Amino acid sequence: MAKIVWLTDQPKTVNDGEQRVLDHLTSSLPDSVTLIPNLTIPYLRPEQPEEYDIIAVTPDSVFAIEVKDLAPPVEITEQQMFVNGNPRGNPYLRTRSKAQKLKTKLSMKLPWFEHNGWVEHLVVLARKPESLSICEAMKSRVVLLNDASSLISPGTVLLNKHFH
Repeated sequence: MAKIVWLTDQPKTVNDGEQRVLDHLTSSLPDSVTLIPNLTIPYLRPEQPEEYDIIAVTPDSVFAIEVKDLAPPVEITEQQMFVNGNPRGNPYLRTRSKAQKLKTKLSMKLPWFEHNGWVEHLVVLARKPESLSICEAMKSRVVLLNDASSLISPGTVLLNKHFH
């Protein structure tokens, strides 16, 4: 069972979807994984903090996890996400950017992390939408809840090309 570490006095989770994902990951990941929910990290450039739904720390990687709890039809293209036909920002692109910022921040604080650490990004859908279409390039990083644990677990296929 994964460990949960609360680093701030922020509310425990922001919404039911985030709680559902946190509960699932806690019970399905090994005890070598630490989950840090609902964390806001300040960055100097651009001068805007980033909110992370969940950061997962495993023995071989760190994951920036974005949770989406969407019931209507969802389509994720290379540029946007459409929910019930309405355009929204693409969570894959946003979470990838947050993972890159987190990698930079960790490398500044922990110099060894720059060349020996890895930060991945993952968008977890807290529930199965009415219909779901994800462009091919993003399918490995935008997943349903039941598929998330195997991608975060130590030795994940997401890292095979980098470290294993």
